Amino acid sequence: SRVNPDVYEGVTLSKLERLLTELSDEGLAAMPHPDLMRRFGAKDSLAKIAPLRTGLPDTFAYYDKETWREKFPTTISQGPRVVKQ
Repeated sequence: SRVNPDVYEGVTLSKLERLLTELSDEGLAAMPHPDLMRRFGAKDSLAKIAPLRTGLPDTFAYYDKETWREKFPTTISQGPRVVKQ
């Protein structure tokens, strides 16, 4: 699912999670399952799945200033980047 809760009137994160859980309980694929989303964390999820078949290998997370200063210049030199705090 790719829904941004709170963008649509009446759609909240809790309602979305409840719907995805119900779909999964009925045997329908709820991708990703809400339990998995909570384990990964919102900002970290893309970086954590980067090495998986469904991930993008050029997705990174920087957890400290030193790593950011060391690695980001090389990353940005390879093309446009999306940076989230």
